[in-house]
Parts: sequence; C-alpha cells; structure tokens
Amino acid sequence: LVQLLHSHAFLDQPWEVECCCQKEQGGRWVQLLACSLWDKQERLGLLLLERQPQQGFSDAERQLAYQVANLCALALRQARLYEAAQAQVKELERLNLLKDDFLSTVSHELRTPMTNVRMALQMLQMARDNPEKQQHYFAIALKECNRQIDLINDLLDMQRLAAEKYLL
Repeated sequence: LVQLLHSHAFLDQPWEVECCCQKEQGGRWVQLLACSLWDKQERLGLLLLERQPQQGFSDAERQLAYQVANLCALALRQARLYEAAQAQVKELERLNLLKDDFLSTVSHELRTPMTNVRMALQMLQMARDNPEKQQHYFAIALKECNRQIDLINDLLDMQRLAAEKYLL
C-alpha cells in the first residue's frame, strides 16, 4: 500500500487509490480507498477508508469520500489561516503596547520642558524689580524652549527614518 501511495505522490493533481490488501493484524483482506487532502499545490494528509473486499466502494461512496476529503482540507486550511490571524493579532497587540509606551514616554519628555518654561515665566513675572533674577529666569525659559525644539526635531527625524525618507 505504501509503495502504491508513493507511486502517486508526485502527481500534479489530487489522487485516489483503491486497492485490495491484507492487514497485518488478523491476516484478513480489506478493500482500501485512499483520498488525498489538498490545499492548492500542497498535500495536507490522507483519508483512508477500508471495508470488506467483497463489498467494494460504490460511486456514491467514492463521491462522499471526495467530499469529506475536500471538507477536511478546507477545515485544515481554515485552521491554518486562523492560527496565522491569531499570530498577527498577538503581534499587533505587542506593537500597540510598544506604541502606548512610546507615547507615554514622549508626552512626559515633551511636558517636562514646558513645565519648566511655565515656571520660569511665572518667576520672571514675580521678579519685576530684580533684573538679575529676570535674566536668570529668562535664560532658564530659553534653555527649556531649545530643549523642547530638540526633542521635537528628534521625533521628526525618527519619523523620517521610519519612512525611509531621511539619509544619515
């Protein structure tokens, strides 16, 4: 039986084999019908039916075996597609967590200089009579504004690199 099946294994079309052989257990003869399960050009498995050799397989039983083999192949294909979809969902969830973490970090990093600028401007407003303190708070506000611009430029550079529009 194995040799018979292998002789058909390299055909370009789905195949069926019907043969009569002796089973090892009990030494009785059985009629076998083997139908392959196909997914495009790939063989997924084999549906093997057996019965007493006197009965044989009718055309209706052969058609039923083909339909069952096709449904099994369809179920296997759908199971593979489901597994691939689940893997994609997991990857998208992982990427979404990375995005959320990135946005959290970016929002913190962008807020920090603005908080310092606001505080320096409030202190500048309170130090109206002290030009030395005004100059100090003005320098802090200017430094934090430059820091904010650098962060924004870094983010824009990252976006350009991700879009492959920016050469180092």
